[in-house]
Amino acid sequence: MVFSLALLGIFFSMILAGASGFTARNVDAAVDSTSNIAPAGDTQTASSASITVDVDKVRFGIGEIVHIFGKAYSNSTNPWTGKMIIELRNSNNDVVYKTSLFPVNGTYRADIQNTLQLGKYIVNVSLDNTNESSWTSFETVSYWDMWAFYSIIGGILCIGSLAAIHSIGVRNIRLIEVANFVLFSGIVLSVLLTIFFADIDLGPNSPIGLVLQHPVDGQGRVSSNIFGLPQSSAQWIVNVGGNQRNNYQDGIAIPVYVVVFGLIGGYLRFLYEIATNRRNQILKEFKRIENEVERMPDSMFEFRELSVPKQIANWFTKRFTRYMDHEIKAVKINPALRKEIGLDEKGEYDDEAVKVAIIRKQLLVSLRRDEMYREKHKFYFYHTIKDLALLFLAPVLTIVVWFLLAQAGIQGENSRIGGQTGIFILAVASFTVGFITPELVQTLIRFSTRLLELMSRRQTPEELESKSLVIYIVDKPANIPLGAEVAIKIKIINKKSGEIVPGAKVTGIILSPSNVAYLKLPQKLSNLDGDVEYIWIISKDSQVGTYLVNLNAEIEGYESASAHFNFTVLEPEQPESGKGTRARPSLKSTNRSSVGMKQTQTQTLPSLDTSFTASNSRSSVGIKQTLPALDATLTLSNELISAGMKQTLEVSVFGFHGQFPDITVNGEIIYPSGLGVILQETKTDENGIIAYNWIIDNNSGTGLCIVKIYLSKDGYFDKELETQYEIIP
Repeated sequence: MVFSLALLGIFFSMILAGASGFTARNVDAAVDSTSNIAPAGDTQTASSASITVDVDKVRFGIGEIVHIFGKAYSNSTNPWTGKMIIELRNSNNDVVYKTSLFPVNGTYRADIQNTLQLGKYIVNVSLDNTNESSWTSFETVSYWDMWAFYSIIGGILCIGSLAAIHSIGVRNIRLIEVANFVLFSGIVLSVLLTIFFADIDLGPNSPIGLVLQHPVDGQGRVSSNIFGLPQSSAQWIVNVGGNQRNNYQDGIAIPVYVVVFGLIGGYLRFLYEIATNRRNQILKEFKRIENEVERMPDSMFEFRELSVPKQIANWFTKRFTRYMDHEIKAVKINPALRKEIGLDEKGEYDDEAVKVAIIRKQLLVSLRRDEMYREKHKFYFYHTIKDLALLFLAPVLTIVVWFLLAQAGIQGENSRIGGQTGIFILAVASFTVGFITPELVQTLIRFSTRLLELMSRRQTPEELESKSLVIYIVDKPANIPLGAEVAIKIKIINKKSGEIVPGAKVTGIILSPSNVAYLKLPQKLSNLDGDVEYIWIISKDSQVGTYLVNLNAEIEGYESASAHFNFTVLEPEQPESGKGTRARPSLKSTNRSSVGMKQTQTQTLPSLDTSFTASNSRSSVGIKQTLPALDATLTLSNELISAGMKQTLEVSVFGFHGQFPDITVNGEIIYPSGLGVILQETKTDENGIIAYNWIIDNNSGTGLCIVKIYLSKDGYFDKELETQYEIIP
């Protein structure tokens, strides 16, 4: 409250001071513009002539152009048509500039480049061949003598103090919150006070500056009214790239009110966030940090040291040794305390051993607290950087919106009764944009991301052809009896280059002879060889007839592909004496380190009758009796994992109604780099479970890793299962 009252007091005192300065300037102008009385011997024409002179401001900065205006009349009705002399004198009455001109319709104007010397200057205008003259004065001041300069210094000090507080690391979070509020307020106030005290142009000859822009006529000169004074519609602008010589017409002239209202809106949003959502967000994040640090094992802190300020504080307070005797006695008589500091509850220890254990425990507790503080401080530091960025983004976004609205013609809109209304619309829009800056930033990020994605997907027909997939059918069924196993194997390749495409998503659906969905094939990813395989059993109650298989493949950056084919389901054939064999899927070793690779094995199945068809290389098997199928669930300990970490895969066989016969399990791991590792063949336990453990190799690469598991047992159909996990850096 005191801070706000003080600010209002300064504001109103400046208004009063500005009003007083304006009144004094008008009086001076009235006195300075008084014509000298001609001597008695002069002609009537000379004695009735009059002349006035004025400048647009009473104070100018170094390098700023001085606009001189005035009127000259031979008498009360006729304009002066002769030559006029304009002289500029310094405080020593030395002429530093002189020019002549002819008035137009009784008015004249001249633009004088101000000198680089500080002090007071006198502008003297006289009529040629007469004694009539008028004079006025202005002052050239240094930027260092302006209140605006001290406001800028104050803003720089606030930013520096903000950086110092967060770099030192004050442990009191409440103190940091108060400091953030004060320093952010100081930054905003410094900008507003700089604009408020800027009675001269700041950077008139610089690429960026705060300057006063006058309206110009068709020739690019500053316009004047009927009294010879500058037009009253001049406005303060932020000049970007403009030139003072042509009144900043060739640059971007951003109205100051756009920046001011945008900054105020952003600051009020900052205060609103602090008063509402910020507190709960910080407490939630701090709680998460505390829980994470508490779960860290003590081994992570064994080789760390306390911070220097903490070491100095502990040395002065003797924190670890002040009550050591009392703590040693308590530990000796209390087994629970011995366990707490890492000693055996039933052991006997001397005083020195207990002392070392106590100090070690105290150090671990202190280091854990330091870790909590560092994480909290890091979070708060980045949150402060975000607040500062949003505060500075607020006026920038308002300028962007002003660009759009100005191009739409809003700035020049006038109402029939109230005059110009465009600037009021822009002021409201500027404040609103500043207040909702966080939401606008998120919207712009989402829009830009989406736009870039769409642009990246726009490809030429040649590029689309080179990035098209094709599904090559390696193995497909033809005539399958009821109750038999069906296998489909496909390979995903690049349509143009013929290269294999791993990681493609493959889905499919099978339609029955009655054209209804019979089976939905689950999504699978093509392996490093581009292969995808589906295996299932045609149930005995399935419909006999022709089935349609629809397959689809897609991957980001490629045009999707589809494939279709038919197969026929027949009634089971009558079995004959004989045996059939079925080959177990082989483990490929191409470009992989296949240590202990197993050879392809054949498995004898009971009472099978094998027949072959000329239309398909895959055998169609007539089954005397329905063989049960093997199946299992695969569970990985880590879906995301890095090199050097331990991965665990649990294979759990199911479907035996509580009886889990010994199932033979083996498999292979295919790393993203192409490295292959064979999983040793073993048997499931009495619960039908087997677990594999391995360490992720440093040469495994990053990306998708495929694990294949093969189940087999005499009297059962073999089963191939697949799962995946991702290796990250």
